[in-house]
Amino acid sequence: MKIVAKHEYPCTSQELYDLFTRNGFHADKFTACGARNIEVLESEKSDDTFSITLDREVPADVPGVLKSLIGEWNTITQTEEWEDVGDSEFICDFALSTEGVPVDINGTMNVMPLGKGCVNHVELDITSSIPLLGKKLAQFIAKDAEKTLGKEFDYILGAVS
Repeated sequence: MKIVAKHEYPCTSQELYDLFTRNGFHADKFTACGARNIEVLESEKSDDTFSITLDREVPADVPGVLKSLIGEWNTITQTEEWEDVGDSEFICDFALSTEGVPVDINGTMNVMPLGKGCVNHVELDITSSIPLLGKKLAQFIAKDAEKTLGKEFDYILGAVS
């Protein structure tokens, strides 16, 4: 399953990148989106790169058929690798894994100028290799990811407005 989103912001791409790489940003954002027990495991920033790995627990409103695979609260490990590629453009490769849930989530974010503001192009690829329930699991995760992307967009929009 692939999810594509285009989020426009009333700030420069540099300002958005600075927000994304600010100390404490991820914890604040994920708390606002309903996560708990957020822990930054690793974070490193240089002149043109930023990387972060963190854990968080997220709630899941799981349909009956998937309850054996997904709990009410699930631990997600997220890794982001950002790079300043020049011309006010920033690219991030990210991956999410959910403890005990047989699904892989990989994606990219591409922050670039757009008019007087900027845009963040987000793409997620969600896969599950388990037979029979794999497609249903990927669909559930995709629907949940779309809701989370919306919450994150609202939070970020409020932070840059």
